[in-house]
Amino acid sequence: MTSFRKACVRGNGLLPFYIRRPESSQMAEWFVQQASEVVGPLGPAELLALVRSGIVTQHTKIRKRDSEWLMANEVGGLFEAAMRPTIESRCPECDVLLDSVPCQCPKCGRRVNTPRTRIIENTICQNQVLGDEDDKTN
Repeated sequence: MTSFRKACVRGNGLLPFYIRRPESSQMAEWFVQQASEVVGPLGPAELLALVRSGIVTQHTKIRKRDSEWLMANEVGGLFEAAMRPTIESRCPECDVLLDSVPCQCPKCGRRVNTPRTRIIENTICQNQVLGDEDDKTN
């Protein structure tokens, strides 16, 4: 298993894709099968980020912990959850991304009770991933 650092093909160039690790060990552990590689464990936010980026498609095999492999489109609500808007919280002083509020900013040390927020409308990228093979049968 490897940590997930792949590239999503966008047009003629590559878009590097990096994921922040979740802080909590209580989160569900997801695994993604990408070509001959198994990637994980991933938290729910990481899995949603992979769906949004187009790296996980409806035909990508995924599993939760030690369960059986399923096609991603068989996991109820996964693609709907990826389309929901997310709220990003940032420190109003130094603009660093915050995991939760209230908190103390890890960069400037300021106590943040009211962050600067931004609502992000999410879409699902239709790009292909390097090394991803089509499961089409003729």
